[in-house]
Amino acid sequence: MTTPLLTPDTTAGPDLPVPTSRRMVLLRVGLAGIWEYPHDTRLRPEGGWMHLRGTNESGKSKAIEVALPAVLDARFTARRLSPVAAESRTMRDNLIGPHTRSESPTAYVFCEFGMVDAHDNPVYFTCGYGVKASKSGKGHSVWPFILEQSRIDQDVELFPGNVPLSESALADAIGDHGRVFGRSSTNDEYRDAVNRRLFGLSSGQYDSLMDLLIKLRRPHLGAKVKIEDLNAELSTSLPTLELGLLRQVTESMDRIEQARQERDSLTQAAGHLRAYQASERRYLAAVVLEQAVELINAFNIEEHHRQALADRTAELHDVLPKVRRTPSAQRAAYENLPWLERWLDRHERSLDGIGQRLDATQAALIELRTSGDFTTVERIQMLNGQADDARRRLQRRSEAKQKATERLAEAQRRSQQSQATLDTALDALMTTATDVASAARQLGLTDVADACASPTTLDDAIAAAEDQTLVIADDLTVLGAL
Repeated sequence: MTTPLLTPDTTAGPDLPVPTSRRMVLLRVGLAGIWEYPHDTRLRPEGGWMHLRGTNESGKSKAIEVALPAVLDARFTARRLSPVAAESRTMRDNLIGPHTRSESPTAYVFCEFGMVDAHDNPVYFTCGYGVKASKSGKGHSVWPFILEQSRIDQDVELFPGNVPLSESALADAIGDHGRVFGRSSTNDEYRDAVNRRLFGLSSGQYDSLMDLLIKLRRPHLGAKVKIEDLNAELSTSLPTLELGLLRQVTESMDRIEQARQERDSLTQAAGHLRAYQASERRYLAAVVLEQAVELINAFNIEEHHRQALADRTAELHDVLPKVRRTPSAQRAAYENLPWLERWLDRHERSLDGIGQRLDATQAALIELRTSGDFTTVERIQMLNGQADDARRRLQRRSEAKQKATERLAEAQRRSQQSQATLDTALDALMTTATDVASAARQLGLTDVADACASPTTLDDAIAAAEDQTLVIADDLTVLGAL
């Protein structure tokens, strides 16, 4: 028997290693009854790392061979256990040999992992296998197992009373805290359970990982390194690409290309829109300028008509004294009333034209103001204010025109009545004067006849009729004030 690898650790209970990391790390490796190791051999890594040191033939390679990656791989062929073909031994050779005293020895190998969860509670997971062989037979039987939270040497004894547990006895000892993958299970189920609990890799990735670990166990691996062999080994260790993943990558690349084309199209469209916006702004600026010029011209025309109205009003003021002085001048003023009516009518049509142009300008400004493509807000507000002022002045002028028209109509009516009364009075006066003069001449009263025919006597005669003309003069004064 060779020198023991390490002093056997037979402690249990509170002296078992406790995890401190937030991720799963290797806490213990147990070698129980396999090869030349006694059933209480326990190896304790430090922080998940383990360095085996010893003389030749002390069992360093055997410890790695039967523990890692065999516990994770669960494929116990000679090629998987030892990567050196010339030195390869079967699992049966690890139980049957000069060191074996029992006719049908049973051994156990396990690896215990641990971590601390988010609540600082320890979490334990143990995976391993039991193996049995017979001197009188060939081959061997293996039953992998896993443990959740329960710990070997504390909750489960593999060699109670130095007698190894059988497969069924191990299943009873584990109970609901784990599972034994016996004859009714396959090693692939065990591999999936270990992979799911420790790594979370896909099946292909897990196989590649195991293959890489086995190849790294070859002796003198770095002595003869060839670039071609290294490239092949690394390529082999890479996981195979799944068809679904390749399909997703292809679809993602197609979507990226489509998104890039859409982006280019949108960028080009945005450039066209910016060019169109600049052109539209220039056009709208020209339209606003044209509308502003038209509005200013309308203001000038309105001012011209206002000045003309003031001039006509002054002329009326000049005519009124003449109307008051002589009946003939009053008649001339009455003759000007139809002309004033025609002038007012022309002025009304001119004001209507101004109103129509102002309405068109106001509508254009409203349409321009509601447009989202023109941003000259201050100019629009200024023009809009000017349009409102012109509209108010036009409204006042229209109201004044309306009142003037009504007063003119009333003045015409009253003038016609006064004219008729004056004509009647004058005719009657002239007739009376003529009759008086004729009668005076017939009576020989020459002085009386001359007095009736004199202008002074006539002025005195029409003094009573002049009161009627004052009413007409007052109405024309009101019209001139408007």
